Amino acid sequence: MFLSQARESIEKIHLEFLCENFKLRRALPSISPKGYEFDLTADKNLFELKSRTFPKNQNGHYKKRPKSDYEWWKCEVKQTEVYEHWAKVNEYSLYWLFLRGDTQKSLTQINSLNEDSIIKREIYLLPWKTYNIVNPDARGTARHIGLTKIKRNYDFESKEINKGIIHLEKSNASLLKKYFF
Repeated sequence: MFLSQARESIEKIHLEFLCENFKLRRALPSISPKGYEFDLTADKNLFELKSRTFPKNQNGHYKKRPKSDYEWWKCEVKQTEVYEHWAKVNEYSLYWLFLRGDTQKSLTQINSLNEDSIIKREIYLLPWKTYNIVNPDARGTARHIGLTKIKRNYDFESKEINKGIIHLEKSNASLLKKYFF
C-alpha cells in the first residue's frame, strides 16, 4: 500500500471510530466551504481531525526516532482562515481533534488497514484558536503544533476510552462533555 493511500485509509478508520464511540457524525459535504470538507459535527459544532499514526516496536518505543518527532500536527493557514470565515457566517463553533495513534507495523506494511490495526489512540480536543500558539512556517502556509506546547498552554479533563484516552481542554469541557463523556 502506498503511503498516501494508507494515510487516507487510516483517517477514515479514525473518523469511523470517533463517530461510533462519541456523539459525533460525519459532516455533510454540502455544508462545507467550496474546495474543503469538514470532518465531524455535533449540533452547531464542527470538529476538524488532524491525525498522526505511527508504528511502535516490540519494546513499545517508536521506531528509529524519538517520541517527540510524532507529537505534532500540521494546520494549514488557508484552511483555518476559510473554516473560520464559514463558521462565523453560519454561526458554528470550531474545534480541533488532534489524534495520535499507534500501530504495531508501519501503515504501508499492513495488508488490510482496519480498526484492529490500531493499538492505542490519544485524542486532544482543543479550541480552534489553538493554532495561534505557534507562528506559521517560513513560507506562511502552515503551523506545526506540538504536543509539548499544547500541554504548556492548556489544562485538560481526561477520560479513558476504548484503546486510549481523550483529553478535553478544560475551558470547553463543560460545553462538550455531552458529546465525549
